[in-house]
Amino acid sequence: MTTGQVHYFSQPQPNEVLVAIWTKGHDPMDSAIKFLTRGRGTHAAFVRGNGNIIENFYPRVRERGWSPGERGKVEEYRIAGTTPDDWNALEMWFDDQLRHPPAYSIADLFRYAVNLPPRPGASCFCSGWVLRGIRLNLSPCKQPLARLPYPDWASPRDLRISPLLIRREKMVAGSLSRLSGKTAAVQHLPQPGPRPRVSGSRSREK
Repeated sequence: MTTGQVHYFSQPQPNEVLVAIWTKGHDPMDSAIKFLTRGRGTHAAFVRGNGNIIENFYPRVRERGWSPGERGKVEEYRIAGTTPDDWNALEMWFDDQLRHPPAYSIADLFRYAVNLPPRPGASCFCSGWVLRGIRLNLSPCKQPLARLPYPDWASPRDLRISPLLIRREKMVAGSLSRLSGKTAAVQHLPQPGPRPRVSGSRSREK
């Protein structure tokens, strides 16, 4: 399937798992992460089907709700070609990760910045953990990044520019109400009546 065939809805479907990327306002390390990874993304996580965030954030993987105003600082992405079976596989992996949460690795973040390989083990930084979840649970054609020298070695910025992550369109409440008002106004416009018939020949043009 192509991306266009799968993602013809502008909004996520029920229980769809999304990738969330913060471009600002996640934590005090935002500026350092932007500098080290040379991009806008500062943090990456998943949004579960229940709407909660699940992320690898110091000291370890956790699930949490949204802070007031936080969602406005986040870009949400759909994973091209994914199905309810894929989302269910990710959800089961999330539950297992919460039972045995990997640690967050600050050291790996700096190793990434200076082009050193990751240390062995389950610990990693945020976007590496997101890539790991996708790699372990989705088919290769649905994975945002490929041909990496190390399978999960990528920054939030790398995820952000992947063509297999489709950014969710957001509509604020005011825009939605204005759109609804316009629709209602169009529905109540007077309908044109039948055109009057003109008897006789047309007048000659002068």
